[in-house]
Amino acid sequence: MKKGNLMNKEKSCMKEKRDWIDHIVDNVYANCDKREIVLWGKYDQSDNIKERLEKRYGLKISFYVDSDAKRIDDVYIRPKQCLEGRANQYYVVVPLGFYQSIKDDLVSWGYRKDLDYFYFSDCIVHDTEDYYEDLHGNKLFGKHKNLKLCFRGFNAVIKLGREVHLHDCAIYVHSNSKLEIGDGTEIEKCSVFVGDDASLLVGSNGKFFGEGSLGATAESLLKIGNDFTVGTRYTLTAGKGTECIIGRDCMFSMDIILMTNDGSHSIFDVETRKNINSTREINKKRKIIIGNHVWVGIRATILYNTLIGDGSIIGAESLVKNKIPNNCIAAGNPAKVIKKNIAWCRAEDSKDIGECGEAYIHFTDDNI
Repeated sequence: MKKGNLMNKEKSCMKEKRDWIDHIVDNVYANCDKREIVLWGKYDQSDNIKERLEKRYGLKISFYVDSDAKRIDDVYIRPKQCLEGRANQYYVVVPLGFYQSIKDDLVSWGYRKDLDYFYFSDCIVHDTEDYYEDLHGNKLFGKHKNLKLCFRGFNAVIKLGREVHLHDCAIYVHSNSKLEIGDGTEIEKCSVFVGDDASLLVGSNGKFFGEGSLGATAESLLKIGNDFTVGTRYTLTAGKGTECIIGRDCMFSMDIILMTNDGSHSIFDVETRKNINSTREINKKRKIIIGNHVWVGIRATILYNTLIGDGSIIGAESLVKNKIPNNCIAAGNPAKVIKKNIAWCRAEDSKDIGECGEAYIHFTDDNI
């Protein structure tokens, strides 16, 4: 196909829903200039790029490279050193999440960004500006030093409040997604993922201690209220097409898991041969709603179809997948109410129930 036909080809593709692989394929075609095309790493994503390059433009991949030589699915993967000093011979495509070492290698070997290699998930180190926008329509509002961020799509919006501190975090955002982090929130050693058309909203003055992960997969919502705290090794995830909403002033211990789906896998009824756990219609009904001022104990797991009322406590190692009323203690597997009409506060050895906050001192209402 002649390059003069690229514009017509792209116009015809506008009728279809474009994704980041389309964008890679079009850029490779525009810049490879008769060079051999090399894919860094052999994964599902790289195989998809290979297939689409051949289908759309009749271009073939010459070979794969990786950090060292290996065989995957009977395909020989060459060591990365074979690329050194050969930018005039090879055009390199990197479909992986961002690794600074890969970019450093390519640059040191004489490869120029876009002209000699295409790395969609490039990294932004954001030091002083209050606003950033890239060529894909992705936007970043707010100041943060040494932010490690990968835009993996188009038209995503990130808003960081004042005095937000992100320590050793990796953030991946996809097309048409939204990530907001409120004033004064601190997050450390966290992997943050926001899928296509998803929203991940974190309130103000939150404290996320130690390693953990926050995720809003495609078309989902994960919303966390103000003054939230959580210990290390947490996993808070909204599965595809679902919602997970956590109220204000909640206190989560360590090793907490929240999941609104079955882990992105499908279950079928053998008799009807129908999917019974992960269709769009099923996902729309799956939610986790946690009220305000809820205390979740160590190693608790909260699954979809859970509603927890304000001011309640979930005991250590509990499994919750039901409705828990306000101002009670629930524990066990499955979690059941073991005490009603309680209030709690963060202070140890408190002698004043008023420290719980008058808004959270109530009798349990069983009509949840």
